[in-house]
Amino acid sequence: IRDKSKFKDKKIVIAGGGDSALDWTNELASIAEVTLIHRRKDFRAAPGSVSKMLELEKEKKINFRLGQLTQLFGEDGNLTSIRFKNEEEEGTIETDYLLPFFGLKMELGPIASWGINLDKNLIKVDTEKFETSTPTIFAIGDINTYPGKLKLILSGFHEAALMSQQCFAYCFPDKKNVFKYTT
Repeated sequence: IRDKSKFKDKKIVIAGGGDSALDWTNELASIAEVTLIHRRKDFRAAPGSVSKMLELEKEKKINFRLGQLTQLFGEDGNLTSIRFKNEEEEGTIETDYLLPFFGLKMELGPIASWGINLDKNLIKVDTEKFETSTPTIFAIGDINTYPGKLKLILSGFHEAALMSQQCFAYCFPDKKNVFKYTT
């Protein structure tokens, strides 16, 4: 969202339960009529964002609807309402804007058949070099797992640096890797 002023005094439906959905729910609640819709009452957002959203709901500064989007309605290319459904009800919410913030579903696809050791659909790695159980295959970032794993961008940079050292050794077995760094 580059210009939140276009949402001033508008009806907005925000769909999702992660950081982006709750951050924008909390941010736009002061200038717009916001309805947050999510498939469950549990959220994957930062605890502070969840607390703030729940407080806004309690104060009736936002609306929360349990459910999933099933249909969009509009006229002349403009959204007018959304339809949602949960186990107990179906309903329609009038809206000017829909802001969907759906997370990524991590699927290994063909990688799952490579014979690599997995743990709950994540790739186990050796934390010295971020190599999988199959030599020369590496995994860094959110797709890997190891004891103490933190899913942070900072951790990914660390993992990439260590992985690169081992890749260099495979690619240039007769050369010495001169480690360079900056401060």
